Amino acid sequence: MKAALQNLQTAGKNLAAAAKDQFGPQVDNLATALGSLRTTIESLTDQSSLSSKLGALTASVSAVEQAAVPIMDSARADCPSVPPAELAPPS
Repeated sequence: MKAALQNLQTAGKNLAAAAKDQFGPQVDNLATALGSLRTTIESLTDQSSLSSKLGALTASVSAVEQAAVPIMDSARADCPSVPPAELAPPS
């Protein structure tokens, strides 16, 4: 689970770096969400911490998704080959 969260963080950082010049304010929102995700990941120490932090994990991942969508949607307008952003269904 921690590896998957770290992969999400890396993908978000890559998106932010690529979009920084064109999508400044949206990238700032993404950077804030990624910072929260990083803090949440760093707080995971073992399986019991994962269980106790499930709500915080869900909120952090959702914030990253929500921050990435406007960037992806804007990029798609200029480049139709960008795949649609798909949010996880609410649980």
